[in-house]
Amino acid sequence: MNTPNFTFCIPNLNKIDFLPACIESMLAQDSDTWRCVFVDGYSTDGSWEYMQQFANDPRFTLLRGKRQGMYADWNYCLEQVTTEYFYFLTSDDLCYPQLISKTTSALERYPDIDACHFKFDYINEHDQITRTYKEIIAAEMPIYLSASDYPHRRQALFEFLMHFVYRTIYRTMTSLVLRRSLISKVGPFSTQFGSAGDYDWTMRLTMHTDTLFIPETLTAWRKYEGQATQSPRSLESISRVFDIAKANLEICRDNQFLFSKKTRLEERLLLSLLSNAYRTALYKQAYSEKTLYGKLRLLSQATYNYPMHYFNLTLKRLGLTLPKLISNKAELSQKLIQTYHIRWPAEATVLNDCKDNFCHSPL
Repeated sequence: MNTPNFTFCIPNLNKIDFLPACIESMLAQDSDTWRCVFVDGYSTDGSWEYMQQFANDPRFTLLRGKRQGMYADWNYCLEQVTTEYFYFLTSDDLCYPQLISKTTSALERYPDIDACHFKFDYINEHDQITRTYKEIIAAEMPIYLSASDYPHRRQALFEFLMHFVYRTIYRTMTSLVLRRSLISKVGPFSTQFGSAGDYDWTMRLTMHTDTLFIPETLTAWRKYEGQATQSPRSLESISRVFDIAKANLEICRDNQFLFSKKTRLEERLLLSLLSNAYRTALYKQAYSEKTLYGKLRLLSQATYNYPMHYFNLTLKRLGLTLPKLISNKAELSQKLIQTYHIRWPAEATVLNDCKDNFCHSPL
């Protein structure tokens, strides 16, 4: 067996219905240069028992979790990574056979890039494709559509800015293969943001590296009834995303990899879409409250989370207004591209000396 250069990180909690398919997809790789770190959060459905068939396989490291939540176990996975590359394969999802060979070959050509992004499909509980990558991007992040068919290098600043527009721009962690050096740069996943922890982590990731995109479908993200997800439109979810965005703005102020000293950080512009979503969710929640106390309690959060709110209300009563916050994703993405002088769509990159279908021009 070759020396491993790739780690599959598989955190799991009660996914026995899909875990066998996940493991089988990993075993089907066309490369044998991998190892697997499996961290189980004390499943009660037989997941841990199922994995014992691999207990004596030197490629597998089987561990019990920290009992401190999902992202504590994700961090436990990161602690075990010793290879050049790593990849989070969530235990109800699938990867395709060329995942390792395609991504590591691409990253080897660009040693200054630490993240490789690629296409994915939505699948259902029966492994049937329900939406292709192009359909997903066209509906959810159309700014990326024009560059989705050719390999290219995305500027770190562009990726960072798009987090303020589209939130989780990679949509799933399973669409990223990463270099181990990122772990010390980005740090662990935060455990304080609940299910939005990956949004925070990928936003911090883009403060440290450009992203290499390859137009290959290498994974499948399973969407099914009963999946434990929180509505992205809920007040709690939007509030967390808003807090993460503000916190990372503070972090990046002194980050010269993203912003030069001469660059003005347009905080109000960057937060405009998220602040509008937060206020809308806050008002909807306050309206549904039955008591006056409940309504006032929620509305008071506007002052804490967005101090400009009551100032804007005061100006409105006086017949004055500040410039309207941008509430359209397409408008904000174009405005950010213009404000920070970003070239988009990105130019095509060359991979593998044009020996495969990566090397075609966007023109």
